[in-house]
Amino acid sequence: MRSVKLYFAENFDIHGEVMKRQTHIDTAVLELPQATILSRHQFLRAQLAEVCFRRTVSELFSGITSELSPARLARRCRRALLRGSLRARRQNRSSHRSLHRGQMLFCAALSLPLTVAVFALVVSTIDTRYFSSQKILDSRHSLLANTLASQKDQNSPSSAPEPRLSQKAQSAVAGQVHFLTNHIRGVSGRITPAEAKGLALSIYTEAARAGVDPFLVTSIIHSESTFRANARSNRSAFGLMQVQPTTGRYIAKMVKTEWKGADSLLRDRSYNIQLGVSYLRYLQRRFRGDLRLALMAYNWGPTNLRAALSSNRRAPRSVRNYADKILQRRERLQRSYQSSADQYEFMNVNFVPESLWRSLLTTSSL
Repeated sequence: MRSVKLYFAENFDIHGEVMKRQTHIDTAVLELPQATILSRHQFLRAQLAEVCFRRTVSELFSGITSELSPARLARRCRRALLRGSLRARRQNRSSHRSLHRGQMLFCAALSLPLTVAVFALVVSTIDTRYFSSQKILDSRHSLLANTLASQKDQNSPSSAPEPRLSQKAQSAVAGQVHFLTNHIRGVSGRITPAEAKGLALSIYTEAARAGVDPFLVTSIIHSESTFRANARSNRSAFGLMQVQPTTGRYIAKMVKTEWKGADSLLRDRSYNIQLGVSYLRYLQRRFRGDLRLALMAYNWGPTNLRAALSSNRRAPRSVRNYADKILQRRERLQRSYQSSADQYEFMNVNFVPESLWRSLLTTSSL
């Protein structure tokens, strides 16, 4: 048995012989038409296996008939040929797989530029549609804004601001200004109707801006100066609300307005009323909303009143009478206005100039 294997190893290379003849067959197959390669290839492989088997058996019979029986030799040759064919099939499969992978990579390489081009086309289309839609929306918004602005200009006159107060509220404001004008003319006979109306407008505007009752401001001016803009006191207090220059400078800084000097307290009535009303509002906050104490501090000074309160002393009688008189006059003005409010219900709003409406609208927006 061992001699047979040695003889095979020395004299025959069955697998090499099979592969050599298979190569000739493959070369012949490549020359066939493409449509018949597969079927012809399989057929020729079957013929190759048969021819190789017969020739190899005949060669082995002629070489070693004296050492091995023909049946056993045929079996051994068949096994060797089968092993060789299996190896050939495995190599063929691996070559087919490599070819299939190469074809896939080749197709992917060919389709990649096309895919990139299609993707770029889709993205550019989306961007174009998006930006075109944005331009359309922007144009529509601008057109709508221009239309609304033109309608607003057509509906409301350009000389007057858009009113935010109702007709009833406007009539009430005009009625209060008219009532204050008549009261000022009744107290001071030397003041002209135009001056009385301008003073009433200044009182109402500054009171509304500071959130103070205009009847209270009117009562303070009545007690301090009797509506005389050039009034001076022996304590160097000037104007309608008798504001001292040191106090006026401090209040102007506190409310962040320009300090125009002591002479402006006499010349500018609106400026005097603005500083006086702001000082009254400051005293109300300092004494925690107690209006009577704020009025006493306005007359006597907040430092003196604070010292008296801390030592459990009462303020002087004149100071207490000053505060009580202003509160009583305020009550009388309110009752008088309420009794005549019916005649102001349909008051002509043109009695009030447009500057007051602008001031009121600015104050309400703040």
